[in-house]
Amino acid sequence: MSSNPSGWTTPKKNWSSADIVSSTDLNRVEGNIDALDNGARTLDPAQAPTGNSGSLRQILSWLANRIRAITGMANWWDAPPTTLQAVKTHMDAAAAEAVAAVKAADGAGSGFDADLLDGKHGSEYANASHSHGASDLPSASTSAKGIVQLSTSTSSTSTSLAATPSAVKAAYDLANGKADSIATVNNKKAGYAVYAP
Repeated sequence: MSSNPSGWTTPKKNWSSADIVSSTDLNRVEGNIDALDNGARTLDPAQAPTGNSGSLRQILSWLANRIRAITGMANWWDAPPTTLQAVKTHMDAAAAEAVAAVKAADGAGSGFDADLLDGKHGSEYANASHSHGASDLPSASTSAKGIVQLSTSTSSTSTSLAATPSAVKAAYDLANGKADSIATVNNKKAGYAVYAP
């Protein structure tokens, strides 16, 4: 924490109603007011802030600590190596130089490929609003991928249509019914004896 200002005298804090104020007391009060205004203080820049409130002595030392941390200097009162405005100016200039360098060096064989995506120029990609109609896409067959038309038929022999779930279920139900009929017939046959003359 920073020191008391020079000229500071410890105040009397135990006044009672019987005490008589003397010129010494008044001189101490006036002297301390003057010391607060004009007395030299020694700050402690090693004291890091611990919160947002503290005594005047603490806050002054905390400010010195933060100034020293921001500038990176050994002492908080040393001139900083640069100003924030100079840093901004330098960064703006460096960014502009970098953009100019990339633009100047870009082109075929430059290795930058700043105008390519996965090695392809933007003109090779479709716009977001681009679309295809069904006639633009290839039809599917048993030997080629493509689009197919759905069908609910259970009797079609087409190799270019695709069955819907309802068609598959209808075919399953039909096959399942036939399997039940065959099982019933086989069970009835098992109940008859074979006659051999």
